[in-house]
Amino acid sequence: MDTSTYHLDQNVRGMVSKGLIDKKFLDKYHHEKYEAILPFALLEYAGIEGFKRLIKEIVIPQSLVDENPIELYKIKEHLENELKSKLPKKHIEERLKERLQRDNNYAKPFAQGCIDILPKIYDSQIIPQLSWDRFSQMKWSEHILKKGLLSGIRREIAKLLSKEDLYILRHAYYLSQIPYNINDESNDTCEYIDKMKKVKLESNMDTGDCELIHIAINGQASSDFKKRRTVDCYTMDPAEEIENRLTLCLFYYEILECESSIRYTFDPKYCGKIYILDENGHEIKIINVKDHLPKKMLYKIIYKNNYKQRGHRCQF
Repeated sequence: MDTSTYHLDQNVRGMVSKGLIDKKFLDKYHHEKYEAILPFALLEYAGIEGFKRLIKEIVIPQSLVDENPIELYKIKEHLENELKSKLPKKHIEERLKERLQRDNNYAKPFAQGCIDILPKIYDSQIIPQLSWDRFSQMKWSEHILKKGLLSGIRREIAKLLSKEDLYILRHAYYLSQIPYNINDESNDTCEYIDKMKKVKLESNMDTGDCELIHIAINGQASSDFKKRRTVDCYTMDPAEEIENRLTLCLFYYEILECESSIRYTFDPKYCGKIYILDENGHEIKIINVKDHLPKKMLYKIIYKNNYKQRGHRCQF
């Protein structure tokens, strides 16, 4: 066993807490185990469901959007200030303490862990991730499109993502919806791009999905914030949807590496595994994140298509 940290998505955690599924799938961590405590998971656990609506309701002044050149850090600063005033740390702590009082013995350690880590991650993770999620849902004005500033914005976003540990699934999804000319691409590449096109994310929703995919790819910072831990993730979401999301995010990291205006290198050493569970908590599929790195995915597609052309059956 080379991984000691695990993350349960909201659905799995809720069913385990209520005793609706057996938690035997966690027995593999009996020697040393840590449950990852992540920003959105912490807020959902505290019962602050309104944070999704709160994100959507924050208004970004048009004057900031229309600046030329646009300064993303000004928008980021505005969003973070708004969030701190609307969702203060003290309010989150009070909700967590209320949860601790009424939780069962299984859930109490997680509740206490959330309370303990809140002061460490409020400014460094919770507020930045919330503001970035809101930023990723921005509808850029026609003013920007007409002035041809969108490519510049994307370059600035690439610089931001190369420096900060932000969840990229929603931003990558937004980019994937932009029409892409694949007429000159090979059939293998088209099939690869089609996988990314199948990703579905609802605006102002699916925050936990963005978090799970990010942690499965990048791991979690350790308690002393000096090194990262690889994380095993558990979900009941369809395996195909999870795999498509991984493909989309890992492809975007490769795009970042190719961006000449920044210095970025994606490190796959913290890639973990995603376990797909059925309604009874049984593992029905294990997804190794490294298997969805772009070069591996294209190799599989090419190999599979070559087999088909020769009349062989090939399974992956």
